[in-house]
Amino acid sequence: MRVNHPLVGELNLDWDAYPMPGAPGPVLIVCTAAEGSPDAERLQLLAGLKAAVPRPDPEPGPEPVAARADLSVDLDGLVAWAQDAGVGVRT
Repeated sequence: MRVNHPLVGELNLDWDAYPMPGAPGPVLIVCTAAEGSPDAERLQLLAGLKAAVPRPDPEPGPEPVAARADLSVDLDGLVAWAQDAGVGVRT
């Protein structure tokens, strides 16, 4: 998957989807870059940028809800979410 991130540019990532045990719909999607590649360096840069940005204290809200078995994430939905967030994605 190709992702065009506004801070670090284009990332070429591999992805795998892992189903949650005992839940028919939800999956965990993991994106990785080849070790030692420019894409891996860009991911490390992003990790450092995220850690360096101070985060405001979250507003009090409802308690977290346990994962629901009726929720699922598909790749198309993930790509749409990333595009809405301003991250360019090409598959």
